[in-house]
Amino acid sequence: MYCQYVYINNMNKREAYIISDDLVRILVAERNRKNIKYSRMAIELGMSKSSVSNIEKLTQKPTLPTYLMIANYLGLSLEEIVKRLNKK
Repeated sequence: MYCQYVYINNMNKREAYIISDDLVRILVAERNRKNIKYSRMAIELGMSKSSVSNIEKLTQKPTLPTYLMIANYLGLSLEEIVKRLNKK
């Protein structure tokens, strides 16, 4: 295992959901740090406000393209996100 979150032998669904939730928390923290309202981000990304709200409340699991789109909008690289995940 070279990175706690990037590679886990025999990852199960529960472990994948934990990682997904941690990713969302990182993205929400960055959005808050930059004082960006979720509604503004939703509009600028072409997403519904309810989708962004549900993702942030952890009631909707985003797809990988959605994660990447939000991260890019917030100016985060995949490398930076993985670093932040591993600090947890």
